[in-house]
Amino acid sequence: MFIFWPSMLPAKITLAILAGIVLTATIVAQRKRRKGTRVFAFGAFIAIVVFIPCCIVVQKFTDPYQLGVFVHQDYHDVRCDFARIFLPETATDITVDQQINRHVAKFVISKPQVEAWLDQQWATRGKQSIKPRASKNEHRELGPEWWVERARELGWQVPSDLVAYDGPFWQSGASATIFFSESEGFAYQVAYYW
Repeated sequence: MFIFWPSMLPAKITLAILAGIVLTATIVAQRKRRKGTRVFAFGAFIAIVVFIPCCIVVQKFTDPYQLGVFVHQDYHDVRCDFARIFLPETATDITVDQQINRHVAKFVISKPQVEAWLDQQWATRGKQSIKPRASKNEHRELGPEWWVERARELGWQVPSDLVAYDGPFWQSGASATIFFSESEGFAYQVAYYW
């Protein structure tokens, strides 16, 4: 279900527009010529045929408001519900690179706050995880992972002392990992929602 979230708004907008057109045409036809049933049937058929092409056009207009790089003061300013599921509530100075089925975020947070977020994630979502919680958080060598390249494209510094904090890994593939740099006092988060 997560993978279709960017299409939900265009689908709702398109449905509202097409329903409005069909209902208006039906009412007008019923009042003028008493042929509202025919107009409704024909209009409904046309609306079904043009629904997906109309959704594609509407999505071209809505994507810039849903996808891209967004800067927020704190957690409560983040508009995307899917990003909010995974972001720590104590994060500040948040920059989110929102993509269709994932995001990369950079934010300011302390180590105790990261650990509290991790404990909270495992307490609330750990039973749904298909992987057990790691016994300890680890320093990982960062290779040519997509998010490291994307962070560099955005001009973000990627320190060498990042420690990975893995949240629960859902059966759907949804997961979040925070890479925290104690020396820099900020973290990156990579989250997937399928």
